[in-house]
Amino acid sequence: MFQKSLFAAALALGALASGQAEAYSPYTCTLQAVSPSGTNPVHVGQQFGFTVKVSFVDFGPPPPPSIKPFAVVFHGTRNGVPDTGSGQHLMNAPSNYPETVMTYNPGGIAGNYLRYALIYRDGQFVCSTNTVSLGLL
Repeated sequence: MFQKSLFAAALALGALASGQAEAYSPYTCTLQAVSPSGTNPVHVGQQFGFTVKVSFVDFGPPPPPSIKPFAVVFHGTRNGVPDTGSGQHLMNAPSNYPETVMTYNPGGIAGNYLRYALIYRDGQFVCSTNTVSLGLL
């Protein structure tokens, strides 16, 4: 009986420790679709883009804002069909500052897009962003 109690206590402590490890992750990553015209879907010729923010706690001195240590790899679908293959490395992001990449809708790529990003630092996965929706006409 004592062994069962000891085993149950070990499982409970392990679950608590793993929950605390996730709760204290130093990285928080967010993604936002940006349309300066304020429209979604975005019409041909209008600007659109994505803003990525990687917030983290680093116990060393903060890197200068010009350094972008995080690789941002986008994943997602167009009209429900995966269209990024194994991901598109379209940008790097600085630490604790949002980074926005803008482009224009050239036409011919209409659809409903879902995007999320996986964030890497020194080749190691650190976090995943939320998923955003953006339409192009």
